[in-house]
Amino acid sequence: MSYVDYMDYIYTLNPGVTVEVELRDSSLRGQFELVCNGSGRNPDIDEIQLEGAAELPSGKKRNGIVSFPIKDVVKINTLAPSSIFKKQRDIDDCPDFDSPSVSQGSKTKANIGGSKAAVLTKKEKRSQEMKDVQPIEITLRTYVVKEEPKLKLLLKLLKDVAACGMAFEGQNIGRHGVVAWLVLTAGKTLIPIDLDSLSEKVPNLWKLLEKDLLSNSKLVKIMHDSRPAADYLWHAHKINMVNVFDTQVADALVSFNQTKDSPQQLNALSDCLELHNRRLPPEEIEFLRKYESQDFSTNSPMLRKPLPPPDYLKLCALKVKHLVPLRENLMKKLMEKLDQCTEAHMNSYRNAPKEIYSAMSRVPYFLLLSENNSHKS
Repeated sequence: MSYVDYMDYIYTLNPGVTVEVELRDSSLRGQFELVCNGSGRNPDIDEIQLEGAAELPSGKKRNGIVSFPIKDVVKINTLAPSSIFKKQRDIDDCPDFDSPSVSQGSKTKANIGGSKAAVLTKKEKRSQEMKDVQPIEITLRTYVVKEEPKLKLLLKLLKDVAACGMAFEGQNIGRHGVVAWLVLTAGKTLIPIDLDSLSEKVPNLWKLLEKDLLSNSKLVKIMHDSRPAADYLWHAHKINMVNVFDTQVADALVSFNQTKDSPQQLNALSDCLELHNRRLPPEEIEFLRKYESQDFSTNSPMLRKPLPPPDYLKLCALKVKHLVPLRENLMKKLMEKLDQCTEAHMNSYRNAPKEIYSAMSRVPYFLLLSENNSHKS
């Protein structure tokens, strides 16, 4: 399933669904293939690809796959069941609609001619401040990788990304389990990689993944509880992941810094998100928590092809889509401790008596001093 983020609406389209697309200078009918992200991760130059496209109303066929920028789209009509969701806007003056199969191409006041500057009253400013702490929803395009050309394109695009969320899905993940999917988030794109299909078509699949992804020291891989994946990769493929940021470990360190006691148990992802990503929609937390306790050691739905059932595909997305902002929030809290230690370290030298100055040079007094300062504050 792909998300087409256009004007006031987000269209969710399955590959192969028949659509009619009205462009600024023409109209086309064809089978939706995918959304191709523009270079430099600029959404203004994202493209839609259609297969077997025909011009309307003449019916003249166009050869191959036809691509055109999303910004040139006036209206999309779906000729098969799909879903359309109204975008969340700061000024919600879009007309309501509930039909899941009829697209809307009308433009609203908010996007005709741009928005006009206005002086906010105190009440409006308070309202705006409240929006800043309301839950926000991150919408991801979905780009399923099952063919070698798409894999090579993905690995090329990852070179422009500093960090990505990552999870392995399958059954009983580890040295004795089965791994069917590698799920990534890069920018606002969800990328499920079908390892079964690719293994048959790309003999050196794991060598490519090791070189460009798993052992790439320039790319931060953000995971929650990396142990099962690390166990599988080492015992099945002799691959050692590098530059991994484990949010479960970071959460435990933050807890230790705050309480000075080792946590009794490591937190699940839903608990970490609830603690450190305050603007997450509560329904996503509850959905994730519902499935976290489920046993995937036998008869795992993650092994179904061509895709897992909708609820489990949603679960795959929720496991990775918030990892990048979660890392940012955890890093801020970890850096607070480093800042405290650095301040105490500087003060211990600056304020030390002359007779003990040299003796202090290799003693980590800053750890104790930072604790005292934190208790005072």
